[in-house]
Formats: sequence, structure tokens, C-alpha cells
Amino acid sequence: MESEANGGDPETLARKYDMFARLCETVSQPGISSDVVQASVLQLVGGTEREQNVGAPIRGEIHVAVIADASVNFSRFLSGLEELAESSARLNGTSSTPTGAIGSVKGGSLSPGPLLDEDISFTFIEQADSLNSKTSNALQQILDTGTYSFTKSNFATTVDAPGSVFVSSNPEYETFDAYASVPDQISLPPSVAQSADLLLVNKGHDVDEFTSDENELPLEHALEYLQAARSLEPEWSTDTGEIIDSYVSKYESVASDAIDDPSMNLYVFGVDRVRESIRRLAEAHAKAKFERTVSNENAEFAVDLVTSSHSDLGLSVPSDEKELNPETFEAERVQNPFLSNNEDRQREALKQLISDMELEFDDGVPEDEVIARANKEGLKYGECEYLIGRLKHLGEVYEPASDHLRTT
Repeated sequence: MESEANGGDPETLARKYDMFARLCETVSQPGISSDVVQASVLQLVGGTEREQNVGAPIRGEIHVAVIADASVNFSRFLSGLEELAESSARLNGTSSTPTGAIGSVKGGSLSPGPLLDEDISFTFIEQADSLNSKTSNALQQILDTGTYSFTKSNFATTVDAPGSVFVSSNPEYETFDAYASVPDQISLPPSVAQSADLLLVNKGHDVDEFTSDENELPLEHALEYLQAARSLEPEWSTDTGEIIDSYVSKYESVASDAIDDPSMNLYVFGVDRVRESIRRLAEAHAKAKFERTVSNENAEFAVDLVTSSHSDLGLSVPSDEKELNPETFEAERVQNPFLSNNEDRQREALKQLISDMELEFDDGVPEDEVIARANKEGLKYGECEYLIGRLKHLGEVYEPASDHLRTT
């Protein structure tokens, strides 16, 4: 009998194990959030390039940006990803130059840097907030279009940038401040952050790390499996695409209201980008499981990952199983303050919830109970944690006992 350590045929492994979970266990490290681990595996697998009737093909490469607390050993995590990447390069924003990242032109010919090198499939950029403006602008163009345009007199052309990019930086003041909103602490230029498929947050405490019942893979077998998974081109069904369209419709409604609200400081992504990003993530999830068709489960997984990202960035998109027409959706959002995009309204609702729950507890309301109750009302975990911190900072709630809350 073939032992687990000996690997095996990818399709056989996929039938015996949850191979996406095994890959996640392989890259997972202490202090790294589950969302970051899962997004990293999806990036390693990648989506599928799609041809269009008009215009350039739609890329399959997945771009990820992570704002990681300085207390997290994120450099070590990137080193682990490098070992699993097909062919990769590593850059540091504090020392990278346009020539080192993009390349140089001599005598009318290009010597490409890693971002334009067709032999480099993955580029990992640490401390990307320290990139100089020229390199940062080039990175934004590459993430946004998959190309870079040279305008030199002896080399005026547009070059493909075919690889995936993983961008990371620390928050604005190195560590996350629990009393400030996440968008206020993002150190990347908005043009770069909003050009990624996923913009994720990795805090330094209370991190929800990846866990499963699966075992990690030996490096050699992980590399073999990833190579096989990348080659798949899963097909789509109509109803799977409808799951994505349903989320995007809700996102568009919430995002448009948020943009018009001057009190909101948000990272809002273009609707078309959100749709294509979810498609790539769903395809990668199917490929990681060695599936030939993108299933509803794959699409729902991708939607959940994107929803979590948007929630951390301050934009709460309802993920109810029931389908809401626009009128019903808007009415529910107006009536339920927890679904509001106005922070003051959410904070007041949370304070009232804590006050109401005080009757049930003698020594203050356990913080976990508050979060669980607010979550049932539609408030995401990360938002609730942030709002509790704001209430403490404003002196509107205090802790009569550790991890217990009471209104003032």
C-alpha cells in the first residue's frame, strides 16, 4: 500500500483528501490569518486565462495585497511561499529601484526585471509601501492591466507582465491600532491596494489561524501537486456564475452608497474587478481540489473570502442565503443599523445591544456574547471588534472584569 508520505497521482489524492486544506496546512504558520493562508494557496494555483471576442484576454493570475502587523513574522511566511512557487523573485520596497523591478532599456532592447520577466511566475514584494513613486506607479499599472508601457525614445512599446504579484506592507504605524479604523491604517497607495484581487489584513493578536483535520504535504509532493493543479482549465456552469453575479449586485448597491457618504473612509473596488477577482478565486479553488468544473461550492468559497476582505475594510455586504430584491435589500439595510455603512449608527446600535444584554449578566456582558449576538444581527466579527474598541476609547463602555463589557 502506498503511504501518504509517498504522494501519488493528483486525482487519487484529491479523491482521498481535501487537497486545498492540505495545501493550506502546508503553507500555514503561527500568526498568519486563515484568509491570508487560503488566498496564498489560491494564488499559487491561479485561475485560467479567458479569451474575449474583443480586446486582450482576461488574466488568470491572482494578485494579493496584505497589510500585516509588524509583530507577525511575515517575511518567514513569504519564504515558505517562495519554496512552493514555480519560479519566483523577491523584492524589498526599501531597496528596489525601477531598474531592479521593471528592467532597463539599452540599445533599444529590454533587459526585463522580475515584474516583466516571462520566466518569473511569482513576484513577492515586502515593504511595498516604501517603493519610490516611479516603481509604485509601474506596479499599479502592472496589477491593473497586466502590462507596462515604456515611453523611451528608443523603446516606446507595451510589454506583458505575465506573473502573479504578492504585495505586503506593515500598517501605517507598524502595528494595528484597535481604536482606529483599518482603512485609516493602510500604508499602500490606494491605486496599488485597489488593483489587487484581494486586499487582506493580518493583525498581530486574536488572529483566526487556519485549522483543518488534514495533514500538511511534504515539499516535494506539494510542488508536484501544484504543478498538476495549475494545468487544469475547469469549465463553468450558468448557475455557478449566478452566485457571483448575485454577490456583485449586492456589493454594487452597498459600495455606491458608501462612496456617497462623506463620513465613510473605505477602500471600494470597481464592480468589474470584483466580479473577475471572484471568478479567478473560484477557479483556483476548483483547481486546488483537482475538480474539472467550477462548482457552486467553489463560487461560494470565493464569495466568502471576498466578503471577509471587504468587511475588514469597513464595507459590510450581506451574505444571507435568501435572495433579496433591491427594494427589500435596501429596506432591510435602512431598518437594521448593524447593516448600515455609517459607523456612528453601527456604534450606537452596538452600545444599545450591550446595554440591553446587561440585564442577563451580573458582572458585565462577556465580550464573546456581544460579538455572537451582533453577528446574528448582521455585524461581522472584525467590525464588531473594532466598534467595541471605539466604544472603550470614547468611554462609552468599560470592562468591570476582563473581557466583560458594561455601558457607562
